[in-house]
Amino acid sequence: DQDSLALSSFIVDCVELLARKNGPYLDLNLCSFGKLDLSLGGESKSLECFAVNLLNAELRLKRSEGELPGNSGYDADINFIGVAVPELFEQSFEIDRVHTSLSDSKIWIGLKTRLHWLAAGFYLERSRLSKNIPESREAENRAIEQVKLTIKSLSK
Repeated sequence: DQDSLALSSFIVDCVELLARKNGPYLDLNLCSFGKLDLSLGGESKSLECFAVNLLNAELRLKRSEGELPGNSGYDADINFIGVAVPELFEQSFEIDRVHTSLSDSKIWIGLKTRLHWLAAGFYLERSRLSKNIPESREAENRAIEQVKLTIKSLSK
């Protein structure tokens, strides 16, 4: 599993380099660039930007799996994901609202399924790290809800 962690870390670093090179056009850094600009080029650009943002968050979650809390790399990744997950959901709602023709698109359904899976992983990680029992249970419940939504998306 160390190979996949190294690969995840390498890819995240490459994505960050691309973000610096290409600027906000790709909307790679959710914390800096904020909301997805749906006026940049229609459905395909919206999906492209959303997919890259999602991949960035997925790879950061994968990279954080090999780290311990307190490690600056781990903390940076988990904090990024904590911001990215709600922002990605907001972006998905906005894409659904603006591009209604995507609702039956297999690519879009697949991306939203991956988002639910990412959220489940994040909430499980949050539950694992919490020292507060009610907070831990709440995170577990949120993770279970996201797993249910993942299964529902897979059945489409």
